[in-house]
Order: sequence, then structure tokens, then C-alpha cells
Amino acid sequence: MGRTAISILAAASAVWAFAQTPQTADTANSSLAPTSDSCDSIACSRSMDAALTPEPAAANRVKFCWGAEIGGSVDMSGHDMSSIDFNLAFGLKYKWVKMFGLGAGTHIMVSNPCRTFPVYCDFKTDFSRRQNLLFLSLKGGAALNYYEDNAHSTGAYASGALGVNFARSSKFTSYMTVGYTFIQRPDIHEAEIAHPDVHMATIRLGITF
Repeated sequence: MGRTAISILAAASAVWAFAQTPQTADTANSSLAPTSDSCDSIACSRSMDAALTPEPAAANRVKFCWGAEIGGSVDMSGHDMSSIDFNLAFGLKYKWVKMFGLGAGTHIMVSNPCRTFPVYCDFKTDFSRRQNLLFLSLKGGAALNYYEDNAHSTGAYASGALGVNFARSSKFTSYMTVGYTFIQRPDIHEAEIAHPDVHMATIRLGITF
């Protein structure tokens, strides 16, 4: 009788242990499975790592660019050579060089039929890889001068200006420049009228793509 009771108790204990085994496994699996809080923490950590990881910027690649300008120049030398100006330039940009290329333009004098067509090297920079408010614009080359007496000459051309950036995006930049322009007009022996050099104060509105 005693042995029978002991056998029954042993069998009951084995059944109870077997019944508890799946529940323990589920508990272990649930403890190993990531909770919603841990998933949120992992996603947050990954997003922070992605934000802090530097990506290759477009400014670190040499890119083709072109730009156009329209403006006016006031003759400061007293020769009545104030003009309306148009410029077009094509070049490359890389890091802190916003443009380095070749350009051509025209100075259409307002008070006389004289015209000047500059052909120049165009350089713009703000000395920084970041987008800054101010930048420097330099132009240097040759000026093809045409006068009212059907004479023409070729002289030096130079322009320096301080620029202010306006609206900007990844595809274009609009700006304004204020500066100084010099046009050399060499003497022509057969010409009846003297054509002295011109010194101008220039303001332009431009856009670069």
C-alpha cells in the first residue's frame, strides 16, 4: 500500500514537471525576444549613427557650372561711358572654388554708340567649403573696344567685386555683386577722337547653375 502511494506520487510529479516544461521555454523565448522599447532604442541608435556618419558631399566633387549676370556700370572717370552690362560664363566648381572658368560679356554705353566686349577668366570663391553669405568675384582678360568713329582697339579688362548670396538650392545660387571695373582703351593714331581708359563702379545681379 505504501509502495503504491509512493509510485502514484512519483508519477504525478513527473506529469507536473512535463506540463511545466513548455511554459518555461515560452518564458525563456519571451525574455530573449526584443521588446518594443528595445526596438525603439535600436532604431534610435541607428538613426543617430546615420546622422553622425559623414556622407560624401556634392561639393567634394568637381562639377560643371555656368552663370549669367545683368547689371550696370557708372563711369567714374568723367568720360560719359556709363553702360548696361551682360555677362555669361562657363566653368567648374570644386570645394571652396565656386566658379573657375571662361566668360564673355558686353558693355553697351548709354550715352554714345561705343561698345566693349570683354573676354575674361572668371573666378568666384568664399574661401570655405560651406555656403557663406559673402564671396569674392574676380574677372580678368581682354576688352574688345568699338568706338563711334568706326575705330576699334583691344586692351586689358579687369573687374573685382564683393558678392552677396541670395536664394540658394542644390541646383542654383542667385546673388548680387558690387565692385570696380577697369577697361583699357589704347590710343589709336588714325582715330580722330581720343579714347581714354574707363574706370567704373559696377553693380550686377546674377545666377549660377
